[in-house]
Amino acid sequence: MTAPSQTNASTLESYEHMLDAYIQGSPQSVNPELEAFIGRAFEGVAKDATVLELGAGFGRDALYLQSLGFAVIPTDAALSFVGELQQRGFPAYQLNVLTDEIPAADVIYANAVFLHLTRAELAETLSRCRAALNPQGRLIFTLKQGSGEEWSEEKLSAPRYFVYWKAPALTALLQGAGFSSVSIAEEWSGSSSWLMVTAS
Repeated sequence: MTAPSQTNASTLESYEHMLDAYIQGSPQSVNPELEAFIGRAFEGVAKDATVLELGAGFGRDALYLQSLGFAVIPTDAALSFVGELQQRGFPAYQLNVLTDEIPAADVIYANAVFLHLTRAELAETLSRCRAALNPQGRLIFTLKQGSGEEWSEEKLSAPRYFVYWKAPALTALLQGAGFSSVSIAEEWSGSSSWLMVTAS
């Protein structure tokens, strides 16, 4: 494991201090596009599977996954969000994918989380997720589609670092991390184009 980059540390600091702004600026329920993706990505997953969510935020996706019958273990790198999750009744704990051990799981789910990692950090994180998955396990995540990187203060009025990806480069990265089956769908949600990824 390598030390987190300054971009990641600064982004995490923004989340630590802007919990209320994030909640107020976020949809409070899962949108139809994400519902459809989750339906496809979790097809055939047993209800007793160990589902680990990275970057669970305030628990919106975890609540939806629970409604489908899955027992989700929500985690977040920001302690402010862990506290919020626990207040909402989730068995949440702090987990930073760059510095902490990723526990064994049947499914690792990360919606709009990995987009804050540099390209080198994502490559390392994918390899570590692959090592943590049980046999036949799945990694399910989303990234914003595009080119380059940028800082943005949209939504939080605090700086967050975003990295954009194209499907071919992401497929190559996943295969290099040891995933033999990769599915990437392109979806528009709001004003953004997203890459919806399932890898096993």
